[in-house]
Amino acid sequence: MPMLLGLGFMILTCLILAALALKGSVIFMIVALICGGIAIGLLIPSTVIGGMGSVLPERVGVAIGVFFTFGFLGNAFGVAIAGSLMGQDYIATGFRYAMLVDAVLAAIATIFCFKLPKYNAGKRLTPSLPGE
Repeated sequence: MPMLLGLGFMILTCLILAALALKGSVIFMIVALICGGIAIGLLIPSTVIGGMGSVLPERVGVAIGVFFTFGFLGNAFGVAIAGSLMGQDYIATGFRYAMLVDAVLAAIATIFCFKLPKYNAGKRLTPSLPGE
């Protein structure tokens, strides 16, 4: 539930920022930043918990390393892709396209969240090791 709520706030943030590219307003920027902060605050803990809960305890260190490696790669390439979209036309038009692409990607992630297995406290989602 927190992940879906976070993705909803992320979509809202991207749409507000895309609208800001047409006509800027300080109030809308403040609302967008608040929504973005709520989205990040909900998404990061729930994705880390989901990722760590889906592996065996012996593999948690590897999982966290892979998780944050791909997170940092996503941040690096996301900036590069958004920058290339912003460089297409005028900055405002490119920013608007970048935010609309981000909103679509967040919507796709929301759809995938409905396909995730339900988490049951105390029950392991992966098979146990032999002898357990």
